[in-house]
Order: sequence, then structure tokens, then C-alpha cells
Amino acid sequence: MGRQALMSLIKPARRGSVIAFQPRNFADSCLQLQRKDDQNCAATTTPGYVIGIADTELFRYHVSGSSIRLNRDNSDLVDKLAVDYGSLDAVKSAAKFNLVLPADPNVVFLGAQIGLLNNAPSVLLIYRDPKTNGFFSLKESVSSAAVNSPIVQNGGVVTDVFTVGQADGKFTSVSLWASPEIGTGDVTRLINGS
Repeated sequence: MGRQALMSLIKPARRGSVIAFQPRNFADSCLQLQRKDDQNCAATTTPGYVIGIADTELFRYHVSGSSIRLNRDNSDLVDKLAVDYGSLDAVKSAAKFNLVLPADPNVVFLGAQIGLLNNAPSVLLIYRDPKTNGFFSLKESVSSAAVNSPIVQNGGVVTDVFTVGQADGKFTSVSLWASPEIGTGDVTRLINGS
């Protein structure tokens, strides 16, 4: 896997350098990093890699095919409290606010992380779009004001920031990031279903 392809799969995006790249056989299909409420970890040897990326922090990922998991215990992270989840139902029940989910029913949920953003709960949801074979993430948090910006495509990467009103009068703020395979029209399909 090329460095650029690897870096495009890691969400949120890292601008650092790959400092370690070691082949490894993981003992299970969850790459030995079972997430809270993971129920599909088969005890089977899974070939892959341990990859270290130095940014403003040190990140260590376990990678196999299109499966990527952050090894939180073996990374030097500022946010030591975030929790990784393997099922969308677990994330929904743990989140402290209503989540904005993709409108396209065919997207594949890859994982999520709940942590803090400016001392407020935030959720990072990561998906794969089978139509484009691209990846996208939604970073969500509670907001007191509505914000919407146009979809931007820069250097092949698509970003968007928008809010969705909730019944309690607050908003869920969403920052979308999409890999180069996903165009602006695909973002509209994923979020609005059209």
C-alpha cells in the first residue's frame, strides 16, 4: 500500500511522516484492537502491518486491507480518554446528542470514536462508500448555532461543514471529510440521499 493511499484512509487526516512500517500477523480479524461492543472478531490469523505516523503526536495504527484501527494504548496522544466503538448502535446509545447519519443505506460503517472537542462531547464516524470505494468521516458535536458552508473540493479531498437542527432547539454540527474517490455529487448523495 502506497504512503499516499495509506494516509488517505486515516481519519482524521495526518500530515506527518510514516516513521515505522512493520509486517505483522494479527491474532484476530479485529487486528488485536477490539472496540467496545465489537461482536465480529474472528480468532483467525490476519496478515497486516503496524504503522507509526509522527505528526504533532505519535499515532500507531494496525492495518489490514481497508481495515484500520488506531492503537490508542501504544500511541502518544493528547486525547487519552476517547473510546473506540465497533457498532453504530453502541455509538448511538453512548453519544450525548443526536447523530447525523448518512442518507445512503449502502454505506459501510467502519468504526467510531467518542471523545472531546473543545471540552464538549464529539463523535467521529468513519464509513466506506461501496459505489466509489472511497472513505469518508463525519466529526459531530453539539452546536448552539446553525452553520453551513459550501462543499469544497481541494486537492482531490472533499470537505463540508453543516449543522442539522434537533428537537431541543440545539444543532448537531458536522464536519465531513471524504477521500479523493468521492466527488461533490457523491457527498450530496451520501448526506441528502439524492
